[in-house]
Amino acid sequence: MTTETVLTPAEDRRTRTRPRPGSALRAAQRAFHLLVQPPVPLSLDCRDFDPELGIPAAIVPLDQLQQILLSADTSYAARDAVWRKVCRAAREWGPQWVVAAAGLALPGLKRAARELYEEYGGDRDDIDSEVLTGFLEAVRGVDLDSDRLAAALVWRGRRAGHRLIWADKQHRLARSTTQESQEPRPLYGHPDLLLGRAVARGVITVSQAVLIAETRLEGASVETVADRFGRPAQALRMVRRRAELRIVAALRDGTLT
Repeated sequence: MTTETVLTPAEDRRTRTRPRPGSALRAAQRAFHLLVQPPVPLSLDCRDFDPELGIPAAIVPLDQLQQILLSADTSYAARDAVWRKVCRAAREWGPQWVVAAAGLALPGLKRAARELYEEYGGDRDDIDSEVLTGFLEAVRGVDLDSDRLAAALVWRGRRAGHRLIWADKQHRLARSTTQESQEPRPLYGHPDLLLGRAVARGVITVSQAVLIAETRLEGASVETVADRFGRPAQALRMVRRRAELRIVAALRDGTLT
């Protein structure tokens, strides 16, 4: 006779949403943990930042820096300054700083992967891997003059995971239909990919793409996003409207297809 283990709803939810030991995000977490171990934890020299940003004028270990970045008391300007330096380090100072960038962003990356899995299902390890890959590609290629840089980087990771899920669903749909059935919608028509191409071609900025994605595709209210960004909701509506008009114009003139 076997005894079945029954989990409470909360335990079951934690079990389903926790990255498995073999996932890319769990591997990134282990690597980051090793980087910040004493006696010589990997640290960022923050002594050259503007004192008004409120960042300690010191050489700050990355685990402490992560807590500073996550603090509600840290301004967006301060976070952007740190992330610009971290991205440059990842591009110029070697692989350990690529791991460092991923480690600093892990709270946002894990949340993005978890939300994708809970909403759409799919293979959790694949989603983790794609989210991390999308983030790292953004670290290497994002415009460092963008504002809300951390949000833009995590958004790129989330978009990569979303594209994977969408493509997988379309592939399975195509296999399940007969030749007489309607063909699945082509991948290039997906709105996430359209936003990504619009950013790549300079039609809109990363911040504008984040705003459109969150309020149009993910259902967040403009007021919620405005509160997080510290900007008036009406101003963000105008920004979104202008960005959407630029996308429409680019579609009409063939810049975007």
